[in-house]
This record gives sequence, C-alpha cells and structure tokens, in this order.
Amino acid sequence: VKGSPSGQYLFPCHPHGALAFNRAAVGFCMDDLWDAAFPQLPNLKVLTASAAFYVPFIRELWLASYCIEASKKVAVAALEDSGPGTGMLVYPGGETEQLMTERGKEKVFLSGRKGFVKLALEQGMEIVPVYAFGESDLYHHSSLWLDLRKKIQKKFGAAIPLIHGQFGLLPYFPDKGVRLVFGEPVQLWKEKKWEKGMIITQNMIDEGHKVYCEKLRDLFEKEKGAMGYGDRELEIY
Repeated sequence: VKGSPSGQYLFPCHPHGALAFNRAAVGFCMDDLWDAAFPQLPNLKVLTASAAFYVPFIRELWLASYCIEASKKVAVAALEDSGPGTGMLVYPGGETEQLMTERGKEKVFLSGRKGFVKLALEQGMEIVPVYAFGESDLYHHSSLWLDLRKKIQKKFGAAIPLIHGQFGLLPYFPDKGVRLVFGEPVQLWKEKKWEKGMIITQNMIDEGHKVYCEKLRDLFEKEKGAMGYGDRELEIY
C-alpha cells in the first residue's frame, strides 16, 4: 500500500470475527506487523467499542495496544493530536458483525454502516480496505440464545459471543493462518483537492459507501485464491 507520511489513512477491517484476533495481533505486535508494513505511518490508532473501556483489565490491555474509544469525538481528537503519518484502524461491522460470525463463512455487516465514510470525508482521509482471511474460522460460534444476545447487544452496545475453539478458548488456528490483505488507498471525494470545512452531503456519503463496498469486494475476489479461500463467497449484509 502506498501511503504518504504527510497523510492520514482510515483502515476499515473486515470481518470482526468472534474476538477480533487480528486487531489484538496488530496492537500487541506493533514492531513486527504494523511498523514493518507501514513504516510511513508510525501513529496507529484502533477504534474499539466503548463498552470495552469499562471492564477492568480488558481496558488496560486495549489501551496498551493502541485502542481508543470508537466515537466520532474521540476519533477526531486523536487525529488532530497525532497529526500526519497516522493510520486509524476501524471495524465498521462492530458487535453486530461479531455475533454474525460463522465458521466457514465470510460475513460482513456493512450495508447500514456509513459513519466511517463520513469521518473519512470530513477529515480528508483516504480509505484503505482491509480483509482478514482466516478470522472467521478461529472459533465455532453457538447460536444458543442468539436472538436474546442480539437484543442485549442493541440495548447495551456489548456483544456476548458464545464460542469455543479447538481446546476451550484456544482457537482452531487454520493451517493458512490469519492473513490480512490491504487494498490501495481510495479517495472518496471527487474534487481534486480536499479542503477543511468542505460541505459533506448525504449523497457524497452514500456514493462513497458504494465505492468502498465495491473496492472491498474487488479486494476479496482478487486475493481469496492466493490466501487459500478460493471457494468462499463474500456475504455483505
């Protein structure tokens, strides 16, 4: 991925998976993963569900792995503080996508999620689509009480995944591993140059979202064979 150290980039990642294993791997292995792939973007921020910061120990782990609250106010402040050379990782599907996780399926909850597109347009950030092959296969997600858990998630903003791996909570770890692929940066505004204070219309957001969904699907189709998932189809909900 070509990225300028003078810019800021938004990295929407899919799918969330049962526990967002890839997020933890990037956050806790900063030198080996993120810095090696994006030396021009030394400032990493990971937008994470607000509920995680109210849980002792989990909060400390997330803060240690470059996580910040996934609210617009916090995201904008972080971008202003970090300045150029910032990469911001976000999981648009969030807890809803987390509860949709099904082993052997590639499910993404994206159709109604446009906040990240609006943020990119308002802040002049190019978007880099990211897909984590293997994330969906780490755990078996039970459908037990799923409707109830979805209601809890909608009311409190926190998912309760009922999962098991190969041995308890130890994941299956597919032979192909969990591998992240990155698309090229996408500019969502039509003007040649972004200007601060540019009026962002709903039509711009809708068009930008449409373009992003197409780029994500293109990335998936381009890479799935090489990643060992040639028989999979991307399901966007």
